[in-house]
Amino acid sequence: TGHFDNFLVVGGSVDLPLLYEGSGMILKAALGAAATTGAGPYLHTYTAATDLPSLSVIQQRGTGSSEKFLGCMISTLTISGAAGEEVMMSVEFIAQDADARTSAVSSSFGTGRQVFHYEAGSLSFGGNTYKVKSFELTVDNKLERRQVLGQKTTLEPVISDVREAMLNLTLEMEDNNLYTAQLNDTTSDAVIHFTNSDSDVFSIYLNAAYVTDYSDPINTFGAIERTLTLMGESDGTDEAIKIEVSNQQSSAVAN
Repeated sequence: TGHFDNFLVVGGSVDLPLLYEGSGMILKAALGAAATTGAGPYLHTYTAATDLPSLSVIQQRGTGSSEKFLGCMISTLTISGAAGEEVMMSVEFIAQDADARTSAVSSSFGTGRQVFHYEAGSLSFGGNTYKVKSFELTVDNKLERRQVLGQKTTLEPVISDVREAMLNLTLEMEDNNLYTAQLNDTTSDAVIHFTNSDSDVFSIYLNAAYVTDYSDPINTFGAIERTLTLMGESDGTDEAIKIEVSNQQSSAVAN
């Protein structure tokens, strides 16, 4: 009898607070492209591109050791928030390899402010505005590992299908506009902004969005809630997803 290694599979997920200043590196790695205009405040625009960058990620393991993961590419980015909760960012990595664990590292943290639920504006869609109870933006890059003869680690992952940008929402039932939008296959940009007291802005734009799923059941007392999913599409000019951040950092990828 004997044993042999099949493939070395490296990856994992990270959850962290969404920041007005300090999330740029992750946003560019997830979408692919970043551009900056203006000067104090600076406007950073993150758009979908086919050439996704890779990162090295060091995981601090308590106070005793650390581990560096190499060739990390973001397979899925999720930004979510609900009334009374933190706005969070979740990242799913596909990595190529990892160095041997070594001694602990020293970390440094910026002063960027966190995005809070009460800083959200209304959702704009189809010429109407809506108050949102919770949201979850998912960008699925459809990355796939590339295993070949001659090595146990993957080659650089590639986009294997149509990338998806979806916005799942929960709202109180105020009208039938969104129900009608699903029936009519209405297409419109969906936009939501977060703004803090320093005039920092975090904006999500879902281009040419349409309602793929809608539900407003009556199954309890109290206000009726409706849930829906908006799917973004490229229209030949703009990609399905765009994120804009206005802050005081000159770099779009500052830590």
